[in-house]
Amino acid sequence: MKQHHFEKTGNPARRRTLKAIVVSAHPSCLLAVCKSMNLQQSNQIEMSAMQTNHHNHDGIHDFDFLIGHWRVENRRLVKRLQDNHEWETFEATQYNQSLPAGIGNYDDFVAASWRPGFVGMSLRLFNPQTRLWSIYWLDNQSAGLNAAGVLLPPVVGKFENGIGVFECDDELDGKPIRVRYTWSDIQRDSACWEQAMSPDQGKTWEMNWQMRFQRIA
Repeated sequence: MKQHHFEKTGNPARRRTLKAIVVSAHPSCLLAVCKSMNLQQSNQIEMSAMQTNHHNHDGIHDFDFLIGHWRVENRRLVKRLQDNHEWETFEATQYNQSLPAGIGNYDDFVAASWRPGFVGMSLRLFNPQTRLWSIYWLDNQSAGLNAAGVLLPPVVGKFENGIGVFECDDELDGKPIRVRYTWSDIQRDSACWEQAMSPDQGKTWEMNWQMRFQRIA
């Protein structure tokens, strides 16, 4: 024990008694006391760190789970918002990597058995001021640009309670729609993504694309 613990005891006789107890104590007893003190201190530090992390959580690491290589099982509605019930299924691969300085991440989407030569890409950017993610979909057919050469609108949103919801206004066949991406069922080596569209500003939704992710070792 440190000397200042004894110096805080005002009674000289009590100080001598405490010193005697420490000197005569069995080493295993002292070790147990020290371990107990260290354990309590460790628990306090861990609780403090958890509270700090919870307080400082801003969402910048919410897509860290997606870094790496994936096999993706796709289930996609052939026609959208047409009361269609014909689904197509196919496999794809995806490789996700981080952008510099933690500003986001991007991945490729290759589904040779579905559309030979087609490559898609998701670009995810995090805004530290709004704490929201913007997700852009790009591909090698249009580069994700409109006729004026401007990026098509991203879906924007965040994660809450382990579920990520991202939405935007868009168009389908010249008609205004609402688009939603949903990330759920996120595990270390698996996850689920769904795309849904609404023709009535979110009153009703049609899920038209689902991806099941499985990590490739």
